[in-house]
Amino acid sequence: MGRPAIPVDESAAGDMDALRASVDAYVEGLRRSDVALLSEVFLPQARLSAVAAGSVLDIPLPAWLDRVRARPDFAARGIDCPHEIHQIDLGSPATGFARLTTTVPPARFLDYLSFLRIDGRWRIIAKVYHRFD
Repeated sequence: MGRPAIPVDESAAGDMDALRASVDAYVEGLRRSDVALLSEVFLPQARLSAVAAGSVLDIPLPAWLDRVRARPDFAARGIDCPHEIHQIDLGSPATGFARLTTTVPPARFLDYLSFLRIDGRWRIIAKVYHRFD
C-alpha cells in the first residue's frame, strides 16, 4: 500500500512563471532605473526596510522611487548589473516570496521580496534588504 496521490495544482506552474516574471521586471526596473516599471511591480502601499548603523530604516515607496529616478539607466550605458535569484517560493495562491542578490553600482544588495497576487498580478508588498559595501 502506497501513500495516496497528492493532487497536483496545474495552475501552480503558471503562477510560478508569473511570479518569476514579476521578479524579472523588478530586476529590469533596477537596471534601467525605470520608475514606471517598478511602480507596476510594487503595490502603492509597499514598504522598504533595512538596518543601517543599528537602526531600522523604513522607506516609503515614493521616497525610494525618487532615489531610483535620480540614478542613471545602467543598461543604456552598458554598465553591468549582475543579479542572482536564490529562491522563489509560492506560499499560497495569493502569497509569494523571492530572495535575490542585485547590483546597483557601486553597491550589492540582498533583497527579500514579499509578493501578493492581486487581480491576477504578482506585486511586491514588502522589500527587506541588506546593502553590502
